[in-house]
Amino acid sequence: MFEIHDQNGSLLGSIPLSEKTQNLLNAGERVTVLYHPPQLLRTQVGNLRGSFWLYKQDGQIRTDDAAAVGEYISLQAAIAAAQGQ
Repeated sequence: MFEIHDQNGSLLGSIPLSEKTQNLLNAGERVTVLYHPPQLLRTQVGNLRGSFWLYKQDGQIRTDDAAAVGEYISLQAAIAAAQGQ
């Protein structure tokens, strides 16, 4: 899990990132995260969907869209709960 911060450096939460995403961020690239619930869980967790950018600044992984990251973290928690994890 990797800590995600807003543009001011305030911690928003932690999310998993693939090795490929980590490498892109470490190379100075901006990465788009697209999210949606699995089709079979939409009735249980809702149909939240969206996207946000991640980038690395001052050694932190940051985003300019704190609301979307918060929604993504909530969606991941709802999916885990629906799956009994």
